[in-house]
Amino acid sequence: MKKKNIIISGIIFIFLIFITFFIIFHNYSFTTIYSNIKNVSLVYILICLILIILYFICQGTYFKLILKSENENITFFQGIYYSIVEFFFSAITPSSTGGQPIQLYYMTKDKIPMRKSIIALILNTMIFKLFFVVGGILILIFSKELVFNNGLLIEMLFFLGLLIDILMIIGCLLLMYNQRIIAVILKIFYKLKNRLSKNKKDYNNTIVEILEKYVDEAKFINENKRTIIISIIITFIQRILLFSITYVIYRSFRFNTLNYFEILLLQIFVQIACEGIILPGGVGVSEFISKYLFKTCFGIYFTSAMVICRTLSFYFPLVILLFVILFVTKKYYIQK
Repeated sequence: MKKKNIIISGIIFIFLIFITFFIIFHNYSFTTIYSNIKNVSLVYILICLILIILYFICQGTYFKLILKSENENITFFQGIYYSIVEFFFSAITPSSTGGQPIQLYYMTKDKIPMRKSIIALILNTMIFKLFFVVGGILILIFSKELVFNNGLLIEMLFFLGLLIDILMIIGCLLLMYNQRIIAVILKIFYKLKNRLSKNKKDYNNTIVEILEKYVDEAKFINENKRTIIISIIITFIQRILLFSITYVIYRSFRFNTLNYFEILLLQIFVQIACEGIILPGGVGVSEFISKYLFKTCFGIYFTSAMVICRTLSFYFPLVILLFVILFVTKKYYIQK
């Protein structure tokens, strides 16, 4: 991504945050929300922060595992950093489109062959979407009221998000095993690379070489079913950790009517309903849906709970990760 595009995405993202929080605090008393937030024990906040750290550790473990299966050894730090990069750039770009290209950039900087990086990223995306499809099915079985009792708009957003996730899984499978699609992606990548580089090169031979070896890599991953199963387990745990923040905050308000599974499905529902929205990080939409659904479990505290959950699971990590990315890029990647 060009610096200009990243800056534009960042500006749009900040503008959306400003509008979102303006609407929230315009309709609700800032003093009341602040008072409710202040009453939340620091112990629960600490638990949420630990869950976020474990989230990145899980994805770092995934990258280390999957790349090792492709005979590429990376450090645990590198795996976590690829996770950090994905989270940050997916959050500030429309439809979360910026995370994987930036991950690919850093992996290339670390001398990981592109064919192996692409496999790791496609598989990771596919498992992510599989988690939401499984979650959507569980919602339709155990919590149908989330879908059908909250208005036509919420229902449409849910089914649209679920459809997109299913199509993404199909798309990822095609990417894994269809050379023509990979060829098009590689041509676009190297065309952009030539535009950004002073030294223009002919990458046709490189693309042919990557495609020849790519098929072997895809077959190798397919034959390592144990690695795939472990990767699915790790990725599912990763998503559950992040979505568990809602339950921690629910308990911090001393509520216990709903169990953990019910709260988890509620948060998964919110995420699925945001999948079809092109806004960066689902900013605005996620807050709207969360606030609407949180009424059923947080009562009069639903706005305060939404602000806490969204801040701890999204906004706060983004601010911290921005400085982490700036530091790591300058220290370890700027000279590569």
